[in-house]
Amino acid sequence: MVMVPPDLDNVIEEAWQKMRRVPGFLGENEARFLGLLAACVPAEGAIVEIGSYKGKSTVMLASVAAHYGRGPVVAIDPHTGLPRQTGS
Repeated sequence: MVMVPPDLDNVIEEAWQKMRRVPGFLGENEARFLGLLAACVPAEGAIVEIGSYKGKSTVMLASVAAHYGRGPVVAIDPHTGLPRQTGS
């Protein structure tokens, strides 16, 4: 059984205050859920995020993971931009 750390609300709130200034599409509820996952993950090792855009969610994951001594966060964004339009 995974235990929720007693200071989790404060840790997530601090991370939310950091990440809300970062551009992106992640809403507050989703961000706070990611913080919960980062704090309560039962496994050891790196947290891998695929699709980080400008890093809004990465700030949450990394802030919470660092506070609880979790592994590093590796953010990968395979986005290469919009395809170029060619003339006909």
